[in-house]
Amino acid sequence: MITQVLNFGLPSQIDVRVVGRDRATNLQVAHELRRRLAAIPGIADAHLQQELDAPAFMVDIDRSRALQLGLSAQAIANDVNVSLSSSEQVAPNFWTDPVAGIPYFIAVQTPEHLVSSLGDLGNTPVSTALASNGPPIPGLLSNVATLKRESVPTNLNQTNIQPVYDIYASVQGRDLGSVSSDIGKIVAELQKELKPGNTIRVLGQIQSMRDSFRDLGIGLLFAAVFVYLLMVVNYQNFGDPFVVIRALPAAFCGIVTMLFITGTTLNVPSLMGAIMAVGVASANSILLVTFAREQQLKGTSAFRAALDAGHTRIRPC
Repeated sequence: MITQVLNFGLPSQIDVRVVGRDRATNLQVAHELRRRLAAIPGIADAHLQQELDAPAFMVDIDRSRALQLGLSAQAIANDVNVSLSSSEQVAPNFWTDPVAGIPYFIAVQTPEHLVSSLGDLGNTPVSTALASNGPPIPGLLSNVATLKRESVPTNLNQTNIQPVYDIYASVQGRDLGSVSSDIGKIVAELQKELKPGNTIRVLGQIQSMRDSFRDLGIGLLFAAVFVYLLMVVNYQNFGDPFVVIRALPAAFCGIVTMLFITGTTLNVPSLMGAIMAVGVASANSILLVTFAREQQLKGTSAFRAALDAGHTRIRPC
C-alpha cells in the first residue's frame, strides 16, 4: 500500500505501456521491451504485468448428450460452479445464530483433495431429469462433457477501449533521470516496430518527474520575467533592471557547479533551492545597482561607482 501511494497508485515506479489493437505485434514488442528494460543498469524487477498463459481446465459440453439426459448447459455450469467454487457464489444461503443474531454464509463445496486430478473433476455429480417422477437421477460430468487443459489470460487491461500491456519496473542504485533517458532510447527504437495507431507510453514516476520539471522550469522563467517587470516599475527605466537581471546567469552557473561538486541530481528539492538562490541573487544585485546609482548621482563616475558598490556589497546578504 505504501509503495502504491508513493507511486501514484501503481505497484512500481516505472510503467511502460504498449497501447493498441494489434494484440499479436504489441505482445511481441512488450516482451522485447521487458527484456531490454531488464538490461538497463539500475532497473530492478522488470516484468510484464498481464499474465497471459495461466493454466486452466476447459469443460466442453456435449449438448446432444446433455439434451438426452434432460440437462442444459446452464444447469451443468451451475453444478460445476457449486462443486468447485461453493454455493456461496451461486445461491447464497444464510444461517443466523439464534443466540448472537449474527448471520453466517453456508457454503457447500467439494474438498480440494477430492478434485486433485482430471478424473476426479470428471466425477463431479450433475443432476439429470430422466425420471418422470421422483427426484433427479445423479450423473457424472464426464458423461456429458470433456475436460481438457488450456492456458488463459488471468487479467487483461484496457485504456480508452484499447488493449494495454504494462511493463512494470523499479529503480535501484541509480537516479530516475538517467534511467529515464535510457528508457526513452529503447522506446524510440521499438516504436518503429509498431503498426500505425499503436503507441508506447512511459508513465509512473517518470511522467510525474517530467511534469514537475516542466512546471518548475516555467515557474522559474516567469519569476525572472516578473522580477524584471517589477524592477522596471521601481527604477522607472529599463536599463538598471537589465543590469540586475544579468546577475542571474552567474547564479545559475553557481547552482550547476555546486550540484556537480556535491553529486546532487537535478530534482524537485534542488530546483526549489535554485528558485530561492535566484531570489537571493536578485536581491543582492538590486542593492548593488541601487548603491552604484546613488554614488553616481553624487557625482562619482560610473566606473568608480561600480567599484565602490562591488567593494561595499561583497558580503553575505
